[in-house]
Amino acid sequence: MTPEEMQEMAKSLGPLVAAQLVEQSKGHRESYAALLSAKAADATPEEPRRAPITGKHMTEGTGLNLIRFVKAKAVARMDGRNVVDVLKGWGDEVVSKSLSQGNYSGLGSTVHPQFAAEFIELLRNKAVVRQAGARVIPIGASLTFDRQSSTGTAFYGGETSTIQESEPGTDSVSLSEKKLTALTAVPNDLIRNASINAEEFIRNDLLNVMALREDAAFLRGSGTQLEPRGIRNQVDTAHVYAETVATAGSPTLLEMKKELNKAKRKLKKANVPMVHPVWLMAPGAETALLDAVGPGGEGYNSLEKEMVERGTLRNVPFFVTNQIPETLGTGNSRSELYLVDMAEVLIGESMALEIDVFPNGAFTRGGQVVSGISTDQTVLRAITKHDLAMRHRQSGVVVTGLSWGSN
Repeated sequence: MTPEEMQEMAKSLGPLVAAQLVEQSKGHRESYAALLSAKAADATPEEPRRAPITGKHMTEGTGLNLIRFVKAKAVARMDGRNVVDVLKGWGDEVVSKSLSQGNYSGLGSTVHPQFAAEFIELLRNKAVVRQAGARVIPIGASLTFDRQSSTGTAFYGGETSTIQESEPGTDSVSLSEKKLTALTAVPNDLIRNASINAEEFIRNDLLNVMALREDAAFLRGSGTQLEPRGIRNQVDTAHVYAETVATAGSPTLLEMKKELNKAKRKLKKANVPMVHPVWLMAPGAETALLDAVGPGGEGYNSLEKEMVERGTLRNVPFFVTNQIPETLGTGNSRSELYLVDMAEVLIGESMALEIDVFPNGAFTRGGQVVSGISTDQTVLRAITKHDLAMRHRQSGVVVTGLSWGSN
């Protein structure tokens, strides 16, 4: 209804009713105009833009904030800019704010502690020894604990008998820093790319070399001057023994139960506190435990039920890792099973993870020196220092020659 038609109606209906009708008509016209405007907006494609990053890039502990910082530092060095400005240019409000609050210099050579700690969390998630609950303590270049190795002796005697002397034996547990390094070359185009996918690529490349190498040393390291001595080579020799099975490669459910119970009994007889015991095994052993059949063929497998429903094995948590080889012993087809009280395992850290950036730096690949300038690559170098020790050598058991799952 037009305004003119409303005025004609006003003459016949009276001023009060006419005023109400005019207001209603005005409201309808405004609603209709708003609807047309909304439809036009829907039909018009929105200009592409990158939304500002206002929270964690991924879930807590993924390490992406650290990698974003490392990338920004590389770009800052290449372009002669401040690292905070680079981050702000990427729309990153999280990392840039953290650095600004800490008065961080864009050309610093060490990783900001906040991000170093975040990266270590991801390292623990990838490495089974850390994930299983080993205790981490700070050390200097070295740290030594005095330890009692044997007890004194008490004697019964007569009223005037000479009291016999005895004294406890002592030894020591030492942690001495071992330097773990990794060097990764990354294309500069990838460094300048501020996407999450690029950061995941760089993060995963660093983790594959750092986390796995550390974990391998913590499990089975030789203990030379340059490498930590792993759990396998620190356990008391009396707690390292071969499996007991009638037919290698075909253990029965009963035989596996007996083997597991024997390992637990070893620790208990040695008075190990059993504060945080865990099983460590290779995938083949896990498969054998899950696939074992009870009496009468497809009988009841209580181990499978416990593992699936509770995540434990004989009431002890278990961890499966490819870091325990399945190519040991007879025919390169044997593995090992570990039962360790992780509260007794100490990881001494003398240097938190440090990452440095060398834009267009040279590096060695396959014995040949590669120029970062010619290949347009940036070198990332990661360094950390640590060692591992067991408070008591009796706090672990290693079943060797394990044929579970070898067939």
